[in-house]
Order: sequence, then C-alpha cells, then structure tokens
Amino acid sequence: MNDQTFVVFANFMSAMPGKQDWDERSSALYAMAMSDWSDDVVKMVTKASATRFNFRPTPFELRTLALNLIFDGYDLNRIVSEIKSIILHMPLHRRQSHLESLILKDSKYNLVADVVKQSGGWLTIGSIQTEKFESVIQSSLVSVLNSSKYELLLTKPTDEWVKHIGDYDGQKEKLLG
Repeated sequence: MNDQTFVVFANFMSAMPGKQDWDERSSALYAMAMSDWSDDVVKMVTKASATRFNFRPTPFELRTLALNLIFDGYDLNRIVSEIKSIILHMPLHRRQSHLESLILKDSKYNLVADVVKQSGGWLTIGSIQTEKFESVIQSSLVSVLNSSKYELLLTKPTDEWVKHIGDYDGQKEKLLG
C-alpha cells in the first residue's frame, strides 16, 4: 500500500472509537500488519468499516473483512453447507468430479475444493463425526485462508485477484465503487 492510501486509512481509523487512543504505536501496528496489502484492498476495507464496525477493528478483523468482501459473503456456513450437500447427494467416487464441474460454473468453489483438500479429502470428510464436522471445516478454512494462495488476494491489485478467483458478477466494481 502506498503512503497516501495509508494516510487516508489512518485518518479514518483514528476517527473511530476504540479501546485505546490512536497514536503512533497504533498507526505503526496497522501499517506493519497491512504493509503488503494492495491499495485496492485497503480502500475496500476502509469503506466497508464505516458500516460494519461500531468500534475500530483490529488488523485481524480487517483481514477477515477483506476476505469476506472478496468472497462476497462466502463464509464458513456456506462452505459447510456446500460440502454437506455434496456428501449427501453424491457417491464418493463422483464427489470430486461434481465439485470440479461446480468450479467451472463459479470459481468460488475453488475455496470449497481447497478446504476439502486441507481436511484430508472426501473420504476423510465423510467419516468425520457430525458434532466435529463444522469445527474441522472451520480449522481447514482458517489454514486455507492463511495460505500463500489466498494471501495474494490481499497483496495484489484487484485486477490480478479477479483473474485468480473470478469477478463474481462485477464484484470488483461493487467493492471499489
């Protein structure tokens, strides 16, 4: 992110109520945490923070917000639901090919595929006890989103991540408006 983008971001954050005053240390913490982020992503989270938070968000909350905006609300509940649906409606030998056909229609399913892979594959996921299912998927989702593949979404200009994960029906324009 460039200095001008950070100044706008810091001015906005300093105006939000927080547990501690905005000072040089706070500014340095955010600058360090977001140093690799693209200007587009910083602008996107700055704009969204105005309507999503009552208090100054932490860098972690901003990262989570950025990924939620990029994936247009494609969150844990949706991923769990998609995986459960595939398990319930597809025999084991057809699950991967079915998911691949969904990816061709909507690139958001790449995230589901990565979570399935991180969780150990279809056979492993199908044998998870019901009460542990969501926590296993959540743990896998956190690992996937912390991987270098998805970190690129925060560090590259939107034109590059749109190529990487798709535009999702004009999402880039909607986010940067």
